[in-house]
Amino acid sequence: MAATHLVVLGNAEAVRWVLKNQRMAFSEVGRRTASRLSRGDTLVFYAGVKCWPALGGKVRPKAGIMIGSAVVLTEVARLRTAAQVGGRKFEYGCEVFFERLAALGSGLSISDVKNDLELTAGRANYGQVLRRTPILLSSADTALLSARLESVTAPYEDSVGAYFGTVTASESTAKNPPPSDHEAGII
Repeated sequence: MAATHLVVLGNAEAVRWVLKNQRMAFSEVGRRTASRLSRGDTLVFYAGVKCWPALGGKVRPKAGIMIGSAVVLTEVARLRTAAQVGGRKFEYGCEVFFERLAALGSGLSISDVKNDLELTAGRANYGQVLRRTPILLSSADTALLSARLESVTAPYEDSVGAYFGTVTASESTAKNPPPSDHEAGII
């Protein structure tokens, strides 16, 4: 049965790398916890406060934000060439497919759900729990986050461009609608 894991991304470069490459990378130290991932599992991505405003968000949030989810496509394996991201070396990785992504600067703040999640409820310092990523989520936490993320995310391709300072296809169409049949020379 597929599981759901929370993955913490600590800086803007890591967020962009994961979104661009549709891969998740792990250090030698993180390999043991990452080995729990299986094909078909879901990853919920949490962008820590240090990611903002470097990503281009208008305001730095008071707490980290869950920005989207992806499905694990491959088992975690040693990379042919280690990934260098944010000054760190990552030797292991897996491919992921993003399904949903929040618009830049939005998402689900952990402060909005910290008391409802089994993972963080009753903990004065929930940050300690978030240090060993990926973190296996209970079925109750999975259901809660799935429902809450659905309302604050959109299909990946509709949101990803803003994370790189580019316009998405739907934004381009809204700003520059396709020509009418008459304007396009079709009568």
